[in-house]
Amino acid sequence: MNVNLGDMAPSLLGVKFRANGRNPIRGLDCVGVLVVTCQLAGVNCPDFNEYGMAGSHDLLILQLHAHGFKKQTRNPRKGDVVTFKGKDSGHVGIMESETSMIHSRVELGEVRREPFAIKWAKILSGVWEPPN
Repeated sequence: MNVNLGDMAPSLLGVKFRANGRNPIRGLDCVGVLVVTCQLAGVNCPDFNEYGMAGSHDLLILQLHAHGFKKQTRNPRKGDVVTFKGKDSGHVGIMESETSMIHSRVELGEVRREPFAIKWAKILSGVWEPPN
């Protein structure tokens, strides 16, 4: 039985940022937060270190789909994976509630909780429900 990703992600709050990080002791990037949270929740999840490179956003989308994540047309809710596409790269986070997400970025320096605000909604590329 899978656990809601939104229940597991807060356990990573405060873990330092590390590019291509996949170990909470050494640090996590945004995909690392997704991968480790999925592992904790018993969800099969894609992992690749090329994220952040040109074209990697599209690769992440393909991998989410291939691993049984279902793209939704509704607003994000607790446990959803949210993907973003900016000018140069993409980003991924996990919704802790309908109004906050947990993610990691170099600018933050660690895994943090942030409001799912207009700045994120503007670059939202997808809302993904994890497989059961």
